[in-house]
Amino acid sequence: MNLLPLLALLGAFQTQTGAPAQGPSSQTDGGEPKWTLVAGVAAQADGKILTLRELETRVEREATAQAMSPDDPNYAPLAWQVLERAVTSELEPQAGREIGLDAASIEHFVRSNINQERRQIGAAGFAEEFLSDGVSFHELERNEQDSTFTQLWQSYRLGGEALAGMRPIRDRFIRPGEVRAIYSSNESMLNPDIIQFQSVVAPVAAFGDEAAARAAMEDVRRRALAGEDFSRLVDEFSAVGREDQGISEKVAIPELAIPGLQDFARTAVVGDLSPLLPLQLNGQAFLMLSRVHAKTENEAPEFVDRNIQQALRGTFSRERDYRRLGIERERLRQRAFVWVTPRLEPLQQAAQRALQQR
Repeated sequence: MNLLPLLALLGAFQTQTGAPAQGPSSQTDGGEPKWTLVAGVAAQADGKILTLRELETRVEREATAQAMSPDDPNYAPLAWQVLERAVTSELEPQAGREIGLDAASIEHFVRSNINQERRQIGAAGFAEEFLSDGVSFHELERNEQDSTFTQLWQSYRLGGEALAGMRPIRDRFIRPGEVRAIYSSNESMLNPDIIQFQSVVAPVAAFGDEAAARAAMEDVRRRALAGEDFSRLVDEFSAVGREDQGISEKVAIPELAIPGLQDFARTAVVGDLSPLLPLQLNGQAFLMLSRVHAKTENEAPEFVDRNIQQALRGTFSRERDYRRLGIERERLRQRAFVWVTPRLEPLQQAAQRALQQR
């Protein structure tokens, strides 16, 4: 995979006669910053540079892990997410070096651990396990140091253990009253009802436009309400799942992500029909009509169960840490100097569109 054709396809790159990507320089003319050419640079995070080639490698690795090809509509949003994570991964270790700990001692500690590992498994085993991807020993040492400083920064900002005598900046204790409130607001999710649908998923384009598609699918709904075999309607109208008669796998109701379907599922019984629901699949518009094929109603566990309280504490703590870490990362980016080449703006726009469609 080569990132450059993707960017050209998005209209992100200029031709050779057009204006190249630029970044700010320290030179001034009448108080205004001048601009210098930045060849092959994707982004800068404070003093760190991320090249287009490095970004290409990271995007390719992530896309391969998700079995995603460059022509997938989600490829451009994925590339922007990878870029954002790359910027964050440069800023966090820098911040970790600045929280007041003895950076030289930590770097020495990491170096000693690496050397100890190399002595234990031997040079050949160490090279095979840690250096097989062309990573040099110096790069490995730097990566391990960055990882350590990142963990220290995250622990410090989240209010973890006291670091070298430094007082935690947050109280992470979850009080009994909070656990009860968490239980009350999440009771339906502790042992949720399970549901299975049989659905007709029809492409809008097959009917010409949305109005015609909605009229046709309302007629399908009337036929189903009149008692017509729903499997026959799936075979006649559905573009998805006909090989399984449109029957989905069983799913917990809180996990239903299609807008409107979760609200319907909470009170529906077997045989009930949903309203028509709009759906986006691979950038194409569909209308979905679902029938409750099976449903299992479960009882929530009692609050007095200590295992439930422990699970609630753990889940709430992880979710709170995730939210706090997101806030801290955004503050870190706001305080830092971050520059992204304008050539990558189409990736950001694609990511924003994907977010709006969720």
